[in-house]
Formats: sequence, C-alpha cells, structure tokens
Amino acid sequence: ETSGSDGYDGGLETAAYGFSVGPYFAHRLSPQWAVQGSLGYMLLQNDLEVVVLEGNYFSHQLSAAAAINGQYRYEEWFLRPRLGLSYAETFVEDYDLSGTINTTPVTVNIGSDHFGYGSAELSGEASRYVDLGDDLLGMPYGELGLHIALDRPNDGKILSGDLRLEDTSPVTGTIRGGMRFFYEDRIAFDVGAGYLSIGQNGLDIWEAKARVSFAF
Repeated sequence: ETSGSDGYDGGLETAAYGFSVGPYFAHRLSPQWAVQGSLGYMLLQNDLEVVVLEGNYFSHQLSAAAAINGQYRYEEWFLRPRLGLSYAETFVEDYDLSGTINTTPVTVNIGSDHFGYGSAELSGEASRYVDLGDDLLGMPYGELGLHIALDRPNDGKILSGDLRLEDTSPVTGTIRGGMRFFYEDRIAFDVGAGYLSIGQNGLDIWEAKARVSFAF
C-alpha cells in the first residue's frame, strides 16, 4: 500500500509505504443479502517533511471491519445497498525531525503515540451488464455514500492554513463511479474514481483505483 499528501503550500509533505495482512470471511444470509468481515494488521514506513525538517518512522495498525451487503434487480439494473462498520487503532513509533535552520543543525524528537478511528458507512450502488463481445462483459457503475466518523483523533479537529485548530464535520458524502470488466468468469478488472469529501469545506479528497483478480 502507498499513499501521500501535501499541504500548507508544500510546507508539509507526507508519504507512506507498507503492507497489510489479515483474515477475511463472508456468509450468504439469503439470495439478496450477505455479511462479511475482516481483521487486519498494517505496517507502514512514513516519510515526513515539515518546511526544512525531515524524518521517517514506522506505524502499526490493528483493524476490524464488518458489513452487510444487499443486491436487488430492477429490469436490467442491479441495486446494491451496503452498511459497514470499521475500527482501527494506530500506533506510531517515536522519531526525530532533523534539518538546518540558518546553518544551525536542528533535531526535534517526536514521542510515540497512538490513536483510534471508528466509522460507519451507508452506500448504494447502481450498475448493469454490457456485452462487449469475445467473452468480455462490462459493468459500468455509480455509487453514492454517507460516511459517519464515530471516533476520531483529536475529536476531529485539524490545523487550518493559519495554524489554528478547526472543527470538521463527522458526516461526509461520497460519490464514486467506474467500470468493471469480466472475462470468461476467470478474470475481473475494476477501474474507478471518486470524490470523498462532499460537505467538508476547504477539503478535497479524491480516489482512484485499479484492481485485478483471478479465479482459481
């Protein structure tokens, strides 16, 4: 996994690289409904730049998630409601930020920390199959969602551009869209994008994804 962010006109830049592992289960309750759940452990190496100071550190995350998914058909359309709950606890190791200010070496030690994040998500997807020929099926889809933060670090307060703590809303709207491809019931490919910060003033979060899976 990899991620990155920047803010304050380039004065704050972060990058993270790592991996996650964990068990996953799913159970079909009825022809229309199924439940799923997962546990996870994630290890990340984080690189941080704050103006002229730089540092890197490791973080560890334990997570749990559960969801119930539905599927209904209306004419040629598939409608998929979903309700999910998740919680993650993140542990950050201590590290140093180092740099030079006016030719003077500076080192700032940042102590270890941990924080939790819990959320609920309600969403609905609409999609349909399109025959593309040569054993290839396409599925364009669109999704609207509502993300509710139940437990947030620092009660959801973040630093504004003038370094003041600002409250953020625990409720955020999301919109996603994309296309899935299926080849001979053996290979599936999903490409899509989304905007994940509807209702958050001054904050823009975009998502892009590409996934491939093989049946065996």
